Amino acid sequence: TWELSLAARVKEVQAHTSAESIYGFWKTMSEEGIEVYNTLLSDSFQFDKDSYNSLQEGWHSWKNPIARAALFFLLSTASDSGLVSSGKFNTSHLQALSYSRVRNFKKPDNLHFNYNPDNLIDQLSASQDSDWLVVPAAQYDYNLFDYGKLWGKEETAVNHKHLFEFWKSSNIKTVLVYNYHPQLLKIYPRNNIIMITEHGARTNHERMCKEIIIVKS
Repeated sequence: TWELSLAARVKEVQAHTSAESIYGFWKTMSEEGIEVYNTLLSDSFQFDKDSYNSLQEGWHSWKNPIARAALFFLLSTASDSGLVSSGKFNTSHLQALSYSRVRNFKKPDNLHFNYNPDNLIDQLSASQDSDWLVVPAAQYDYNLFDYGKLWGKEETAVNHKHLFEFWKSSNIKTVLVYNYHPQLLKIYPRNNIIMITEHGARTNHERMCKEIIIVKS
């Protein structure tokens, strides 16, 4: 994840989330990672494709935090969307390499996980003493149907207009990380945009762009 990559490069990372399930997953991984790995490999933790939808709907109600973390990892890895509560099941994503990441996980000492139920903009506004703010904003949309939308327990609602207004007015160095969307190239100044290919290389060609990084330094 970007938090781990960032922690390898800077002095300290304070990772904030308003999704309690995200915080719970990383807390359990930090304290009981090897037990999560053992659970993933246990005979009692094998599921067929027909049970996938019901697991997506009910994973957050599992009481045991280790089993819940293992299920969180399983569903997010197998989902073609990368989300726990949605996406199509793809068993090809479940490989030995995926499980080895759980077995070998060790939280860096300079990475700290924080749960805060406030909305994203309020959290950013309360972080004025940070050197940098990094926001994994994921998929841009126009927020036209947010009212009444059913969000997954692991998702954080992002009002992209408000995020742009914060980015524009803030005096803090801020990085937004988005999946490619053509509207982003119209909203944000091109000089602040870095386009990234699916292989992680920079590109100047929009047709090759997979990810957009927007930097205000």
